[in-house]
Amino acid sequence: MLLYQAMIINNKHTTLEESLRHYNQIVRESRSPNTARSYKQSIEKFSEMLIEHGIDLNTSLTNNLKEEYVLHYIQKLRDYAPATEQLYLTAVVGYYEFLSSEYDTEINLTRVRTIIKRRQRKVAQKLPQFPRENIETIIRIVLNTQPTPNDDKRSILRLYRDKAFIVTLADTGLRISEACSLTRGQYDSNERQAIVVIKGGQESIVRFSERAHNTITHYLNLRSIQDGTSGKALTSLPLFARHDLGSSNKTLPIKSMGARNI
Repeated sequence: MLLYQAMIINNKHTTLEESLRHYNQIVRESRSPNTARSYKQSIEKFSEMLIEHGIDLNTSLTNNLKEEYVLHYIQKLRDYAPATEQLYLTAVVGYYEFLSSEYDTEINLTRVRTIIKRRQRKVAQKLPQFPRENIETIIRIVLNTQPTPNDDKRSILRLYRDKAFIVTLADTGLRISEACSLTRGQYDSNERQAIVVIKGGQESIVRFSERAHNTITHYLNLRSIQDGTSGKALTSLPLFARHDLGSSNKTLPIKSMGARNI
């Protein structure tokens, strides 16, 4: 107990400069070189901000560090990209946590995190960039693929379903699960569009390209006898159906797992 109290007394006489060096050392020993380098850069910027606000790092003690300095630091980072701002603020939150745990400094960590949460800029999600030329090459190969003389009816239906499904995904931007859930009733062949329930439960009108429409129409024509004898309303049947032995002669919707294997 006496040793613990002595450590606290000693820690309360630790300067900010000493604690900053100690924090950088801990990060360097526990994180990857790249992360340690980024954290060090953040702490250097944070130190600059403290000096600009009249804090002498060599004489000011750790218990003089207030939560509101995070506000000033956020303002200092406004010229940086949001992703850099996020990384640098993570490093500084780590420093505040370090002071609280290692030096028993009285810091309201909840307030620190709340300040950052309310003022930190959001990092925009980058949409994946797909090589359009490569996609078009694949689609051309798919569209030019023809059934072989040995293909049975199921194989032929699978081939033309896959053509329609792949072109639909490529030209509409639908998710696999959204395309799998489409019914014939949702697809308006005259307007070449479908009302789709998208993520979040909202409805959206999705327009189909001419080639997507043509492949779907050809596929559904090949399926007409099977759909006509299903005993169900055509509008309730799936736009893209299974054509495996497990589906028997029923018109069942293709599942997302199976669609990913196309």
